[in-house]
Amino acid sequence: PRASLVRLGQPLVDRDRVVLPPFDGAEIELVIEGEEGFFLEPVLRFASERRLGPDASAEVPLRVLAQRSGQGRTVIDVARPPALVSSRLRIGTATPTFDRRVTVEDVRPDGTARPLGTGRIARAALPAGAGAAARSAVDVAPARGEHLRLAIDDGDSPPLDAVTVALAYDVPALLFALPAGTSESPSGVLRIGGGRAYALHYDVAALLRDAATASAGVADASQLPQARLGPLRRNPAFDAGPALAAVLRPGGKVEIDAWQWQRPVAIPDSPEGLVELHLGPEDLARALASRAERRIVDGSGRQWP
Repeated sequence: PRASLVRLGQPLVDRDRVVLPPFDGAEIELVIEGEEGFFLEPVLRFASERRLGPDASAEVPLRVLAQRSGQGRTVIDVARPPALVSSRLRIGTATPTFDRRVTVEDVRPDGTARPLGTGRIARAALPAGAGAAARSAVDVAPARGEHLRLAIDDGDSPPLDAVTVALAYDVPALLFALPAGTSESPSGVLRIGGGRAYALHYDVAALLRDAATASAGVADASQLPQARLGPLRRNPAFDAGPALAAVLRPGGKVEIDAWQWQRPVAIPDSPEGLVELHLGPEDLARALASRAERRIVDGSGRQWP
């Protein structure tokens, strides 16, 4: 294949890779031509990538709820699928060349907004045959609101044309082994969610990182049979009670005349039994740094851990 090698110090324009088709020859001949009047002394590296599954990412288009432009900005409200909580927003447009900064916010039911991420989207229209350099994704944190709000800084440029927004996310693949010979069609159960489990460290996790096993075809996705997922349903045995139920007991009563200051605390409902309280400078300045002089006491005078 023919390709252009460019270095101008601009990420959207610089190109230093040549994509090769499949080949089985003994060697590769590389010819570099230029008009600069000096020779290059390149350092060559051969790079390849493999993936466990045929599709490592997916996209879900998001419905545009509202769009408005003015004062150098375009604001777009899009619906958020409740089943997807994070990853990247991919922004498409018919505008051929642009370079804009994007801010993404999570809009809550009360109208307040929480920042989820910022990024830069850009596209450079290059000469024919050179392809196009583009950056269209913005990394975002998990969202909990009803919809997302994108603010695109247009500056003095016209708004982007025909904007589309999609939520892009990585599709993980699980490599596992069930006992052979147990049945003609072995089956298992995929258990997910609940927030009660901890991360495990299995020995087979190293198979994809080990060069010896990878060369033997262990990591070759084309040689692995594909398992099929059944319908998603709730686990009737799941314990939905507070995770800290064993310690949700008050301690002994305290002598309240031993403390010089007090403040009321409004405690919201907590399914897991934990509540977070942020102390201000006025609280920290009145108590020892060792935290020995701080207590949470209920209406009956009992302290809580």
